[in-house]
Amino acid sequence: MVTSTTLTTTMQLLVLQIFLSIVVMTFALRSQRNQKAVIADLGKLIVDNCPPMLCTGLDCAVVTERNGCQLCACPIGSPARGCDPMPFILWHDLIVNGCPNVTVNGRDPAQKVHRWFRRVNRFSNTDQCEPYIFPYCAELDFNLWRSPRTKRECELYCYSLAEQRKRGSI
Repeated sequence: MVTSTTLTTTMQLLVLQIFLSIVVMTFALRSQRNQKAVIADLGKLIVDNCPPMLCTGLDCAVVTERNGCQLCACPIGSPARGCDPMPFILWHDLIVNGCPNVTVNGRDPAQKVHRWFRRVNRFSNTDQCEPYIFPYCAELDFNLWRSPRTKRECELYCYSLAEQRKRGSI
């Protein structure tokens, strides 16, 4: 009788573990798909609004989307992606509505931090790294719009090696 009860309890625990494993794997896969969908939606928001970009970052190139919009393509995770300021439409969406939270299918407030971008002003003939208030979203920082965190990082990622030498940065 004791062996039968122990066996039944062990079987129940095993079934419960299997069930929980399936739930966790399903949630993880759905969350991963949701994160990719959110990034794709925000990327589409940028393409649909076609903001002007200088595309000055290292290892970046201008690409033309199907709608004719020219955007800057930079290595994933590189601060060079943020050498242009975040497009206003995306910046405004994240500041006002917050960061997409894929686990609860909602939004959390964006953390307001300082980031740097390269401002080229042809009217005043200035070209320098400047700070701005940036809506930081951890899930989007690496994949969508990573910006230089310091002036030095901006100088390293937003100017070519020749420009850095000319400016005395290296």
